[in-house]
Amino acid sequence: MKMKVTVSRGQWQGLYQAPLPDTPSAIGVYGKSGAGKTSLLRALAGLETHAAVTGVPAYTRPTMVFQEPCLFPHLTVRENIQLGLKGARNGGIDYNDLVEPFGLRYVIDAPLRGLSGGERQKVALVRALCNNPDLLLLDEPLSGVDAISRLYLLSRLCAIRASLDTTLFLVSHQLDDLVYYCDYLLHIDEGKITVAAPMQEALIALNREGVAGVNRIAHVEQEPTLLTTHQLSLSLTLPLPAKHVVTLEGKYLTHTRLPGGLWRCEVEVDSQVLFVDHPGWLLSENLQVGQTVWLQYVPLRG
Repeated sequence: MKMKVTVSRGQWQGLYQAPLPDTPSAIGVYGKSGAGKTSLLRALAGLETHAAVTGVPAYTRPTMVFQEPCLFPHLTVRENIQLGLKGARNGGIDYNDLVEPFGLRYVIDAPLRGLSGGERQKVALVRALCNNPDLLLLDEPLSGVDAISRLYLLSRLCAIRASLDTTLFLVSHQLDDLVYYCDYLLHIDEGKITVAAPMQEALIALNREGVAGVNRIAHVEQEPTLLTTHQLSLSLTLPLPAKHVVTLEGKYLTHTRLPGGLWRCEVEVDSQVLFVDHPGWLLSENLQVGQTVWLQYVPLRG
């Protein structure tokens, strides 16, 4: 299906046209500040006065979570969450199944005013999920949560989304989050969608256009080699102005599956963990010369 959304706000005009997946999916929305990402979500939620939306299903229960959670400060956490059950699709979701994975078990009966910004964002997310929406629109929903907790919560969120058969639009300035937990990507610039494609295709297109934040894409220069059972040698071409070939040798840690058809290989290199995300199974057997991978360095967890 092909989405077309127009938004008019004073002198600003937004025209969003793009093909979308035919089945419920996790769709990442990426772009610089002020590009028009929130305006797209608000239009899809029916919150923009001067907007027209065509080419998308007639969602019966769209739900949006803003970066600043819209909660009731005079109510407890439980009471705020229970509001999400009103008018919920198919009776809603039992919030007791969500409280534990979102870290709200010990504050469930606490007053909202005593919670941190990150905890309030979790409350807003759980309330939205309880509504069992067929369209879930999230605008930087975990910006107040630390990086490790955010990745865990996003993994839980996307697993729940898949079980509910819900379409998700997720806005984030952290491209890594979208790469790991969405299977389709929209890139927005000046109120227009410039790239709309499955994640791997979108990353290649963004890298070709020189979009900021996509410079960790690399291409395999030589077939990876397992030096020993736990040692890996990997030769990559990094997309710098002058193509730069690097060979990395490190301790082979784990290999796990990610959403969106990717696999992640973790290699310890110089007291850091190198995450190599790619579409194959075993990095040493299936990664081909010229294939695209996504790199991320993080400090070695001690």
